[in-house]
Amino acid sequence: MLSTNNNSGNQALKEENPDQSSVPQKSFVENYLYGKTKFCKHQHSCFKESLKTFVKLFLSGLGVKIGLGFLLGLLKTRNISKTVRNVISWDPVRFAAFVGLLPALFKIALCILRHYRNKDDKLNVLIAAIFCSFSALADNSDDRRKILIYYIFSRAFESFIEMVRSHEVAPVPSNWGLCLGIFCTNFLSYMIFFHGELVPKGLYRMGTTGVGFKGNEMKLIEVVYRGIGNKP
Repeated sequence: MLSTNNNSGNQALKEENPDQSSVPQKSFVENYLYGKTKFCKHQHSCFKESLKTFVKLFLSGLGVKIGLGFLLGLLKTRNISKTVRNVISWDPVRFAAFVGLLPALFKIALCILRHYRNKDDKLNVLIAAIFCSFSALADNSDDRRKILIYYIFSRAFESFIEMVRSHEVAPVPSNWGLCLGIFCTNFLSYMIFFHGELVPKGLYRMGTTGVGFKGNEMKLIEVVYRGIGNKP
């Protein structure tokens, strides 16, 4: 009799507290679309947050690109119809797609890595940053791609120095920000003077005009530099 009561009591407990293994687990797709990981701090689901970021920045980038293009066009010419034709093209759309995809792809990759690796560390951030660089494929402007590369290079170098300083891997001078600025300035000057084809046209013109050199003079300097370098 006592055994029967115990069995019935255990059965009632099982009904009230079912085994967790019997509860159907959500798939990754369901969790991504309608939920978020325990590491995510955003308010909405991972999918909704990524989509919201893309739409918001896409519309902002499109508005800024079209607005600036229209204003600059009016300053150059009084022909409004010609200005409108020049502004309404695929270039603002590609630029806006790049602006929206850059952070959206980063968030997508970061949430996926958090789900599969079940941890939130700097490796996730590094992989997500590499993945989001594919957003540059949405923009067909070589100059904007080059600017992005230089920006990412400078920020990556800054992050590397900060990591060395915070982990005390090697001694870092107290004025390392000034040292970083000197290094990046010299690197950019080297690229302008000796690898101008890898520098955005506007940045190249700004660098050469600032020192008083013209295009032909820069080519002559390049020839002399190469000639000296080839001598034994």
